[in-house]
Amino acid sequence: MARFLTKEQLEGFEKYKYNSIDTSVLSNYVMHPFWNWCVQFCPVWVAPNLLTFSGFLLTVFNFLLFSYYDYGFHALTEENVTNDHIPSWVWALTAVNLFVAYTLDGIDGKQARRTGTSGPLGELFDHGLDSYSAVLIPTCLYSIFGRDELSPLRFFFVVWNIFINFSAMLTSQTVIIWNIYKSYRDRTGKMRSFWEAVRPLVPVLTFFTLSALWAIYSPTNIIERGPRLFYLLIGTIFSNINCRLIVAQMSDTRCEILNGLLLPYALVMGVVFLFRVSPMAELMLLTLLTIGCSIAHIYYGTKVVQEMCDHFKIQCFHIKSKIQ
Repeated sequence: MARFLTKEQLEGFEKYKYNSIDTSVLSNYVMHPFWNWCVQFCPVWVAPNLLTFSGFLLTVFNFLLFSYYDYGFHALTEENVTNDHIPSWVWALTAVNLFVAYTLDGIDGKQARRTGTSGPLGELFDHGLDSYSAVLIPTCLYSIFGRDELSPLRFFFVVWNIFINFSAMLTSQTVIIWNIYKSYRDRTGKMRSFWEAVRPLVPVLTFFTLSALWAIYSPTNIIERGPRLFYLLIGTIFSNINCRLIVAQMSDTRCEILNGLLLPYALVMGVVFLFRVSPMAELMLLTLLTIGCSIAHIYYGTKVVQEMCDHFKIQCFHIKSKIQ
């Protein structure tokens, strides 16, 4: 059976140590005190990853809820051609879910330190799910504005602005700084090239270029006819790219120059542009590609977690009893 993590990466995870200093005034004087208070009510037998995953599921639920009531982002438009309507309780429930999700995301690390279960799996699990939420949460917020205030194409670039900031702050920037630092003097005393330093940016920029070309120059204006599917597709591939970059950074290994999901993405684009397919055919290709990439990404994430659990002899959602 194929494995996603190499022996070198697993050994690199063993040496990884989390080191971060939060200098935000809001975090230090508002958020962290609140999270420190909240985590006291969490039983010590609850695994930190369970908190992380529960919060992520709430964002998935919100996405599905808005997909049902406002699939095409027409509900708050003046014409409302689809006659969609978002009930008041949906807004209220979504707000509560989002608050709980952020709170769970804020206390998972504190629960890990509280239970002595901190480790590379928890950080990878946390950041990996956060990278998927980077599209799920903004897409729900799009329904607040609707197409009259923000066109689907313009919102596409809003989403990518979020992606680039997320990637720069949590993955690419960290990896680049890491590589630049090591490029001047690594363990062998050899210099690393500038190319190695900027290598993590290649898959992100390549994907941005491809997705922008499809969104802008689609023969049937796919971004207007299937915006929610399009956002979900780019969010899924973006999350996969970031997960692999995080694995490379945490294990101190060389990152992949191109993501495997970009190949079917480029092939579908080739079919769409070369053969000038019909509107229905392009929408069908988008649907199949979204389903395929989603399955591939979920399988990748599941296998990586399983391989790390096997290597460290732990369970993802269960804390071993210290007495045992």
